[in-house]
Amino acid sequence: MQLTREALLAQTRFVPCFSTPVFRIRLAEAQRINATLKEVILAKEKAYASQGYSNFGGWHSGYSFAEWGGAALQEILEAAKGLASRATKEREGRRQRLSWEVKTWANVIRRGNANNMHSHVGCYWSGAYYVDTGDDGGRPESGGVLVFHDPRNGAVTLELATVHSGPETRPAALPEAGVLVLFPSWLQHSVTPYLGGGVRISVGVNLALSASARGLLE
Repeated sequence: MQLTREALLAQTRFVPCFSTPVFRIRLAEAQRINATLKEVILAKEKAYASQGYSNFGGWHSGYSFAEWGGAALQEILEAAKGLASRATKEREGRRQRLSWEVKTWANVIRRGNANNMHSHVGCYWSGAYYVDTGDDGGRPESGGVLVFHDPRNGAVTLELATVHSGPETRPAALPEAGVLVLFPSWLQHSVTPYLGGGVRISVGVNLALSASARGLLE
């Protein structure tokens, strides 16, 4: 018996292609870590001028953070490296024992501060860990939201969304104290202007494969 057009369409399979992994993980000792880092970061902000990168206003510590962030920062970095190792495989799907080269920095933003769209060249994974979301509790209407931009060049020019194209072309990660967001370094991202009245503090992380690990995957 020949199937009708509707019956054939009902048998259509949706096969997702080129999905982009974004991870969120809450650190178990976040309250203790955040209390320590907030004090250290705000003290350093008073002592040194901001470095200019993608940030539009606010304070960027530069990449010496690992030298003065202390044990609390190292706990965040270990969590980021552990998550990245679990999320990374060879092309054939096999896992390897990986070692990571880490670059980290601290961010402090206040009302009106933001980050321009950018990516992190030369790294595998990048992350943002929220030490303090400010006095607004990370509500979306307060801005300061980490936004991911659609990496599919042609998709952003379409007037109509295609079926199963995803909930939106600019998914966002709402700031939440104690949460680490990890994403591929090539993924373009930005931070919308912060409209709250408090101080928002975060930690940035870049992870590149060490020389020995690159030898395993090449």
